[in-house]
Amino acid sequence: MEAAQDGDSGSYNVLLKEISVPLRKYLRNRIDVASSVEDVLQESLFSIHKARHSFDPNKLFSPWMYAIARYRLIDYFRHHSRIIEKEVKDEQILENIVSPGDDYEEYNVVGSLNKALAELPDKQRKIIKLLKFHGLTVKEAALEIGISEGALKVAAHRAYKSLRKKLEMEYEN
Repeated sequence: MEAAQDGDSGSYNVLLKEISVPLRKYLRNRIDVASSVEDVLQESLFSIHKARHSFDPNKLFSPWMYAIARYRLIDYFRHHSRIIEKEVKDEQILENIVSPGDDYEEYNVVGSLNKALAELPDKQRKIIKLLKFHGLTVKEAALEIGISEGALKVAAHRAYKSLRKKLEMEYEN
């Protein structure tokens, strides 16, 4: 790191490659999803890059490096706990919408929505569920499905349009 701070890009590249191994292991022991491990690893390496000027050569490198990785890990868990919290609330809302004693009209709305969703092509149904039920961002949903953000926006628009048509047809009858 000292050489990197002095502008030696070769040493810096070697450093980043070498620290990737123990950081990946550290993160793998704490995160279950392999793709998330790689995401947090990249964020950690980027944070180390941005903070390299703050490293004190008179102190040990490893504690400094792991502290940065720990902060990126905390950010990851904060973000995912919000998503999980939202998913739980959505499930509770759906359970509360259709429960014994509800009047038929409310149940019919949920039933119509479920029926219309079931009639959509798999890709459109998945997009709606990721964006609206699971609360993913366009970027996260695009990564999940494996398409570009622009393609996801177009597909989502088409999915909403199809869903709207199906629901309109349901209520016209």
